[in-house]
Amino acid sequence: MALFARSGLVVGSVLASACGVFGGEDTDVPPAPPDRSQENATPPVSGQPLEGVFVSSSRGNDDADGTQDRPLKTLGKAVSLARQKQLRVLACAEEYREALVLQDGVSIYGDLDCNATPWVRKEGARSKLLAPSSPALLARDVTKATRIEAVDVVAPDGNKGDGGNGSSIGAWVKDSSNLILAKATITAGNGAAGTDGADPPASAQSSTGIADGFAGSEQVHCQDGTFATFTKPCADVRRHDGAPGGNRACLVGPQPGPGGRGGDGRKYNQNVALDDPDVIGGDGLIEQGYPLSPTPQTAQGGSTEGSPGGLGTNGSNGANGANGAWSFGAEGFVAGNGTAGGIGTAGQGGGGGAGRENWCNPNNVATCLTQFPPQNALQPYYFAAAGAGGGAGGCVGIPGTPGTGGGASIAAISWKSSVTFDNVKLVAKTGGRAGRGALGLPGQAGGKGGKGTTFTFFGGDGGRGGHPGLSGHGAPGPSIALAFTDPAPVRVNLELTPGQPGAGQEPLTRETQSLPAVTGEALGEHRIEL
Repeated sequence: MALFARSGLVVGSVLASACGVFGGEDTDVPPAPPDRSQENATPPVSGQPLEGVFVSSSRGNDDADGTQDRPLKTLGKAVSLARQKQLRVLACAEEYREALVLQDGVSIYGDLDCNATPWVRKEGARSKLLAPSSPALLARDVTKATRIEAVDVVAPDGNKGDGGNGSSIGAWVKDSSNLILAKATITAGNGAAGTDGADPPASAQSSTGIADGFAGSEQVHCQDGTFATFTKPCADVRRHDGAPGGNRACLVGPQPGPGGRGGDGRKYNQNVALDDPDVIGGDGLIEQGYPLSPTPQTAQGGSTEGSPGGLGTNGSNGANGANGAWSFGAEGFVAGNGTAGGIGTAGQGGGGGAGRENWCNPNNVATCLTQFPPQNALQPYYFAAAGAGGGAGGCVGIPGTPGTGGGASIAAISWKSSVTFDNVKLVAKTGGRAGRGALGLPGQAGGKGGKGTTFTFFGGDGGRGGHPGLSGHGAPGPSIALAFTDPAPVRVNLELTPGQPGAGQEPLTRETQSLPAVTGEALGEHRIEL
C-alpha cells in the first residue's frame, strides 16, 4: 500500500507538470511587485541607503541595468524601468536633453551628487530637463502618488514647422491627481509668430470680354431731295441701331451685369406710313435706351430725348471676417486664428443712352444753319442718331486669407487635474506676434459708358464690384505663467512670472470697412472656464 501511494504521488506530480505545459497556470511567472507609489513619493532620507533606478546623462548607458554602478543615460528610459520595478528614479544633477512623459506612480528626484561614492542627495542641487519639443514635461492620467522634485524644466521656443500652433509649454498636466511638482523652476520658451494673411494674386481677378460700352453714332445728314452733294434721298434712310453695351465675364465670383444697349435712332419721315417699324412719324419722338426698366443686373436706359443711360450701382461689400481669439481645449492651447472676409456682389451694368431722330424745321432757319449748314436752308434735313451702350458692371473683389494666431508662452497648464506646486517658480516668456489680416483684392471699377456725339447720348457707367470683406487678424499669443481649470492647484510658495504679450496689429481699414486692432495679454494666472 505504501508503494502504491508513493506511485500515486509521482503520477500526480507528473500531471501537475503537464498542466503547466499544456495551457494550465504558469507557475514560473513571478508575481507582480507590490504597489510602492506612495512610499516612493516620500523623499528619500538623507544619509540612508538609496533605492531606485539610477540615471546620469554624463556616465550612463540606456543598455545598463539602472543600478548605481551601471546607471541609465536618459530619464525616459529610467522612468520606464522604474515603473516595471516599482521603484523611484534617482537622477544625477545634470542636464537631460529630452522631453519627458511621466508614468503613473513613478517619482523622480533630481538632486543627486553622482561624484560622491555612493551617490548622495545634495541640498540645492537640481537636474535640468532641456526639452527639444513642447510640452517639455507631460503628465497624462497620473492618478497614483507621484512626486517630481528638484528637476528644472525648460521648454524650447515655439515652432510652427512641426504642424503645431507655435506655442511653448513647460509642463502640461492633464486628467491627473496626486501629482506634486516640488523645488523646481519651470520655464516656457517664446511663442512663435502668427502668419500674415495674403491677398490673392491679381490674376485671380481676370475677366474676359469688353467692359466699356460702344460709342453712339449718327447717320450721315441727308436732305429731302436729291442734290449733288447727297448720294440718296432722306426717304431711303432707315432705323439706326443703338450701340452695344459692355459685357464682362469674371473668372471667379458672381458675374456683373451687362451694359444696356443704346436706343435706336429713327428717322422722321412724313412720307412713310406711321406703322412702319423702321420709322416714327412724329416730331420729337425718340427711342428709349435699354433696358426700358431697371433690373438687378442693369440700370434703366435713357428714357427721354437728351438723356443718358442710368449709372450702374456699385456691388455690395462682403461681410468682414473676425479677429481671432485664443482659447484652451482638451488638447491644450488653441491659437486664435482670424477668419476670412466674405465675397460681395458684382457691379450693376449701366443703362444705354437714348436714341434720337432729328430733323431741321425750315421754319427755324437760324437753328438749321447753326446745327448743320444746309445747301438749301429752306429744305428740311433728316437723320437718325443711335444712343451709346452702357458699361458693364465691375468684377467682385476677392478676399484675402486671414492672419493666424501667435503661439503662447505658458509655463504650466493644469487641465482637470489635482496638482500641487511646492516651492516652484513658473516663468513664461514672450507670446507670439499676431498674424496680420488681409484687405483682399478690391472690387473692380465698372466699364465706362459709350461716348456720345453731337446728337447721340452716352451710356451709363457700370457700377464697381463689391469689395470683399476684410480678413481678420490673428490673436497675439499670450504669456501666461499658470493656466488651470477647476480644481485650482494647491500652492506652497508658488511664484508666477509672466513675460511679454505677443505683439498685436493695428486696425485694418478700407473706405467704410474696418476691423479693430488686436493687442496681446500677459497674465500671471488664467482660469480656464469649461
